[in-house]
Amino acid sequence: MLQKFAFITLTLGFALGGQAAQSDLSERLEVGKQAFLDGRFRESLQILEEIAPNLEETFLRADCFAFIGMNHLALGDASTADSDFESAIRANPDLVPQQGLFPEASIAAFVAKRKTMVGRIEVRTAPAGADASIGGRAVGTTPYVGNALVGEHLVRVSREDYHRYENTVRVEADETALVEVTMRMTPQALERAREEAARAAGGGPRGTKKTAYIMLGAAAAGGIAAGVLASGSTREAGVPVTRTFNNTVPSFNSGGPFIADVGTDGTLSIDLSWDDPDAALFVEVRLVTAATQVIRQQDPTGPTETRLTVPVLGKNIYHVFFRNLSPNPTMFTLTISFPG
Repeated sequence: MLQKFAFITLTLGFALGGQAAQSDLSERLEVGKQAFLDGRFRESLQILEEIAPNLEETFLRADCFAFIGMNHLALGDASTADSDFESAIRANPDLVPQQGLFPEASIAAFVAKRKTMVGRIEVRTAPAGADASIGGRAVGTTPYVGNALVGEHLVRVSREDYHRYENTVRVEADETALVEVTMRMTPQALERAREEAARAAGGGPRGTKKTAYIMLGAAAAGGIAAGVLASGSTREAGVPVTRTFNNTVPSFNSGGPFIADVGTDGTLSIDLSWDDPDAALFVEVRLVTAATQVIRQQDPTGPTETRLTVPVLGKNIYHVFFRNLSPNPTMFTLTISFPG
């Protein structure tokens, strides 16, 4: 029986292509791989070297060159094998040998070569849920972590209602290049946010309490509803406002923006607590302008809490975010108080 999976690729969702010629080449690739697994190294090498230049799918070409390298190693040609492994890794940086199908020394040679050629790119955005592309190839939504060849890569991030971000990042071998982006709202989106805040501030008869829905950014998705009910919120002119939120923030994700539509000059107070002492929630306060200025960042002040106060100016909108930079999801309680 043909052994179909001698290498594992970490990238999901491949398409095999519909052309008959490529389908035939794919079948020949499996025959060549099986010949290697049966110990017929020269026969395998002849088949694989013949089809390698014509394989269009990068992951198939990577698989082919990896087996060519394994054949050269088995035949005692380590130098050529090293070059073959380089070709395989350039075609697919996610390729790794499947344990148990190759000699340990051959796996070690491939892994050692890959370690010199591959690093990682991590992209975080606030808010999260932005579309990310690397080198012109869409890779998904933020937060994102993936393998990349050593060298420079153009990272683009875009999200509706926010300015697009792009920059070039340098990836080093076996290291992670971190790209953190605080996205800026477009003038149109900013105006809509101001109008929504004004409507929330003006609703209800004077002297009465009302509840408000504060929107969470897409980074807080994954079990968190689009709107979280704020309890204890008042919006009578001149009366201080207190809003409390309870929910779960996933690992390596962000909560926010929680909106403070400040009426008069004064102080914005933030009290954030969480249930997992191994988690670490980092708070950020931003003044919503055309540039969305970060005015305060705060590390945890205790193992399960962060408290801070920030001077604020009336008739401005402030956003409160926090980030969970741990592998554990955690329950949180956030209380925001500010001048009415």
